[in-house]
Amino acid sequence: MQNYGQDCRVIETTSVVENKFENGCSITMDTFKDKTHLIKLWKIIKKNGNFNCAYIKVDGQFSGCINDYIGQEKQENGTTP
Repeated sequence: MQNYGQDCRVIETTSVVENKFENGCSITMDTFKDKTHLIKLWKIIKKNGNFNCAYIKVDGQFSGCINDYIGQEKQENGTTP
């Protein structure tokens, strides 16, 4: 993320979801620009880290799987996830 100018901490995780292992991560960012910026960063992290999921928390707005957050963004913009 250093190459993209984003200060953050990414911790790799392995979860069991519906009896299957899922590679993921927990992302902590000191600054949060907007959902669009986060979606772009997630695409980079997902591709480079081979992750399926990430836990995110946006104070006062959201806490959970980044894929659900992205789906929420798409619904707010009138597209289906």
